[in-house]
Amino acid sequence: MDALEGHREKGGLAAGYFCTQFPAEILAGFGLYPIRLAEGATFESEREGEKLIRPDACSYCKSLVGNFRKKSGVFGKVDIIVGVITCDMMRRTLEVVRNESGLPVFQLQMPATRSRNSEEYFISEVERTANDIKAFLKTGFDHEKARRFYNARKACAGILDDIVSKGALPPVILHRLMHLFGVARPEKLKLFLESLQPRLKPGKGKLRILVVGSMICLEDDLVFRILQENGAGVIPVGISENGPTEFYSGIKLKSKTGNRMIKELAKISFKSDICIRQRPNFPAYRKIKAAIARTECDGVILKCMKFCDIWYSEKERMKQELDVPLLVLDTTYSDSEEERIRNRIEAFLEILKKH
Repeated sequence: MDALEGHREKGGLAAGYFCTQFPAEILAGFGLYPIRLAEGATFESEREGEKLIRPDACSYCKSLVGNFRKKSGVFGKVDIIVGVITCDMMRRTLEVVRNESGLPVFQLQMPATRSRNSEEYFISEVERTANDIKAFLKTGFDHEKARRFYNARKACAGILDDIVSKGALPPVILHRLMHLFGVARPEKLKLFLESLQPRLKPGKGKLRILVVGSMICLEDDLVFRILQENGAGVIPVGISENGPTEFYSGIKLKSKTGNRMIKELAKISFKSDICIRQRPNFPAYRKIKAAIARTECDGVILKCMKFCDIWYSEKERMKQELDVPLLVLDTTYSDSEEERIRNRIEAFLEILKKH
């Protein structure tokens, strides 16, 4: 928050984004401070959002609307918003956020299908959005700024993946550390992670649970707290497999001009996307299975936001596809759910201990 406020005090602007399919490097290239809005997940913000969007929307969408209404935390410190439309509810959410916040909202569509045509369409969507941002800011795109941001984040992603693989951090600490990836200045985060990495030793003698599913916001740490209290380690697939590792696993950026770099970043994003909403979505299953094999995890928790059909509809297939026990959790941001979720997770851990 200090870094963000300092940036704005100097006349800089901040850009809030949700889905990582729009490369944050493009925002950085325009001199914007990129902030992934994966926080503010409270029951109060969810209820506030219900005043404007239907109650059967997912908790994340409702909390976004509620937080922008209250302008709480980072939601009161962003100047533009970039949203990737991944479902009908997100489309509606972006419309409401634009009306409520009064901020410019730049939208683009990520096709669910995978083909040459859909790749070309997505690249054109990214280029159009970048041009719209450029026209709004009345400034040019600095491809060297974007390159520096990319290189620093690439280094951070590699260290985070190593930390996850070691299982050296308690689940709640790891959850918070992963959140930093989307909000911290990558150069500073890189220095911090480099100082932390040598001191971490591989975890020993405890169950390791792979957590996959809907976006997990900063405050939505109940699953991690319960696992930690029961002595289990966690492997957050959203970061270590389906997240930065894929986008930043390629070679260095080659582009020498702004337009070419925007196109290159869009192409990398499309090819690295392994979201469960893909059709066909076998790459997501392949990566989950690879994570299970690589980390020798004992079980998987599929954490879904209530009313998020994208993940919840996969539960039966996932039970058949995976070779380890699976627990499906349908959750909201309400504190009243803690006892139910605790009982289910602890019963799941007891089953794993007997195997």
